[in-house]
Amino acid sequence: SLKFPYPFPGLTIPQAHSIPFSWKLQLEFESASKFDRENYIGISAYAGSGYDTLESRKPPLFLDKGTISFARPTWNVSSSLFATDFRPALGDGQVWEFDVRNDHVSKAKIRIVGIDQIPAHNAIVLVNRQNSVPADMRQKPEYEFQTVSTKMAFKLIVGRKEFIANQLQKDLPAEFRLEQNYPNPFNPTTKMSFV
Repeated sequence: SLKFPYPFPGLTIPQAHSIPFSWKLQLEFESASKFDRENYIGISAYAGSGYDTLESRKPPLFLDKGTISFARPTWNVSSSLFATDFRPALGDGQVWEFDVRNDHVSKAKIRIVGIDQIPAHNAIVLVNRQNSVPADMRQKPEYEFQTVSTKMAFKLIVGRKEFIANQLQKDLPAEFRLEQNYPNPFNPTTKMSFV
């Protein structure tokens, strides 16, 4: 059976040309022969604070396609992956969390298109949650990385420099811990993780 999670009887969806966007960014993922270019974030007076008519769901993964997706289970529990996340206002700043899914461990890149639309007093920083190293997307709107697992978490922070510094401070670990190795005893290899 085939289920479409959005039969919206009576819902009026505005035409794309009639939606007032303060700005809109396109997030692209590319890895070897895989790519996903249909992901958008931005600010629009038409957007709500949660799920609204500007949000579109992410289609299910097909074969070994690599994708960017916004996991928003509070918007829809049964179909929680989205391709868009629009907000009503930027204020001092906003944080967009998203995941990159790629079945193959390989080199990859995330490209941000449309940065010139964002007012110059706002910074744009991409954070790879695997290493918490921020990348200034105004300097280079492309971030290259090595996929180390099939699902990797990222954050895109847009806003005033003070807001971004505050958000980056939250990501710094308060303490480190080395976990017990597994298996123990072992022969010839073992695994150790640290958190």
